[in-house]
Amino acid sequence: LLWIVAWYGIAKLFEQLDFPIYRWLGISGHSLKHLAAAVSTWYFVVLFRVQYLNATPKQKSLAV
Repeated sequence: LLWIVAWYGIAKLFEQLDFPIYRWLGISGHSLKHLAAAVSTWYFVVLFRVQYLNATPKQKSLAV
């Protein structure tokens, strides 16, 4: 869960520093924000799959 929050925070930072990042790297912070948000989402999916696939059948029915 910490990685999800960390990557979301990085995405917000990229969003706030859009123009300085563009001047420095030549790619907009907005584009990097989307990449960081995608990484955050990927960690969420992995966490969910690990939790769901390791659950007992009764726990799985409660997750739906």
